[in-house]
Amino acid sequence: MRILIVRLRAIGDLIHAVPVACAIKDCIPGAFVSWLAEDWAGEVLAGHSAIDQRILVPRRWTHSPARILRLRQQLRALQFDVVLDLQGVRSSVLAALLAGVPRRLGFVGMVSHEFRRIVPNEARLRNLSRVLAAALNFELIQASSDHIVDRYLEILAPLGVVAPQACFRMPEADEDARGIVRHLGELGLADRKFAVINAGGPAHRMWLPDRFAQVARHLGSRHALPSIVLGWQERELRAAREIVTASGGHARLGPPLSLARMGSLARRSRLFLSADTGLLHLAAAVGAPCIGLIGHSLAGWVRPYGPGNILVRGEPVPWHLVRHRGRGAAAMRAIGVETVCEAADRILLAQA
Repeated sequence: MRILIVRLRAIGDLIHAVPVACAIKDCIPGAFVSWLAEDWAGEVLAGHSAIDQRILVPRRWTHSPARILRLRQQLRALQFDVVLDLQGVRSSVLAALLAGVPRRLGFVGMVSHEFRRIVPNEARLRNLSRVLAAALNFELIQASSDHIVDRYLEILAPLGVVAPQACFRMPEADEDARGIVRHLGELGLADRKFAVINAGGPAHRMWLPDRFAQVARHLGSRHALPSIVLGWQERELRAAREIVTASGGHARLGPPLSLARMGSLARRSRLFLSADTGLLHLAAAVGAPCIGLIGHSLAGWVRPYGPGNILVRGEPVPWHLVRHRGRGAAAMRAIGVETVCEAADRILLAQA
């Protein structure tokens, strides 16, 4: 069976979907798995043993008729039997149609959120989604699981794969393992345990730097655990530097790292603390003990996956409002330092 997974963008969402590829390989003998993703996000899938082929497209590929035609030719030449649309937006639906496969699977509610402004009624949105799916010959799955990882896995039921065990098996290249050991030595942490604080993320999801700094001081003073603070873009790096400066010597600024090396760093940490970002979900996927700080109503769906990880919620702002009128930032400000320190204590004391 030749299967195409379509999950185009958002690093965290791609990671959440990785167990689908693993389950296909574990449960469908001889299956060939391709994954269509945008190039910037598809980096996180590089070298994965469950993915036979990555098909990468640039951002805004749907704006170019020439690129659309090239992708159509590429997908049809691969002669897929099934396409799994895990994203359910206009671009992923278009990709599923371009593949020309006899069987297309998606979820109830596909593309409905894209019509929310013109059809605010939820019941009508659902009906619109079903009508569109029927017109485009999609089989829709009504997912019922509490976490997005398990919801994604439900799309495999029509293929005879029911309730598979979620596993990620994220790869680590030898070069990345050696590189992160070298970086730890440069930070004076080669033989020490440490925590990682990810200062980054979209502005409406970020926690305040002074609060991260208070947590870093707590980890250092109570658990003798230094923190490595990460930032990626310049705005995030500014926040990371603020955390280090205010940490009382308990935090160090991490070096610039590739996505793969951030995964290698997370593997070696005793605690990974982050808002709702791709790095949080990468850390959970490689087995780091995680605390996720999430201030929107879907926090339960996207909490760091795994039984030992902890979700600290902000105010339950509706998902579609977190970017508007400061609602997301206000929700994150509702998360107190003491609550996060207590969560850290629980994880670290369980490791003792």
